[in-house]
Amino acid sequence: MLSGLLLIASLALLIWLVVRRRPWLARIGRAIADEFTRSAQWYMGVPPPSKPAVSHAKADVEIPDTLASRAEAVFTAHLLDGTLTRDDYQRAMAELAADDERQHPMSVPPWR
Repeated sequence: MLSGLLLIASLALLIWLVVRRRPWLARIGRAIADEFTRSAQWYMGVPPPSKPAVSHAKADVEIPDTLASRAEAVFTAHLLDGTLTRDDYQRAMAELAADDERQHPMSVPPWR
């Protein structure tokens, strides 16, 4: 009885989410629909789909060795070993970010 009521309430919620078409509500609705599909497949004895094989290929990405990245690593090490307080770390990282913004300004397209 309770499971039937829960099913009807969930389906009503799913229909309402689809009709309203709110992005975050639609994601919830899709998650509910996916769960219903998985539950129905399990109940009917259908095996779950196999997951795709994960590729362990290495990406050829180089992290630039800049003065700022070295300073960030030093600040992080000092924070982890306790010689730098959290507030001092945040202040130092904010100063690094401000220096980086002055040296390398970022262009952002205007908002429409």
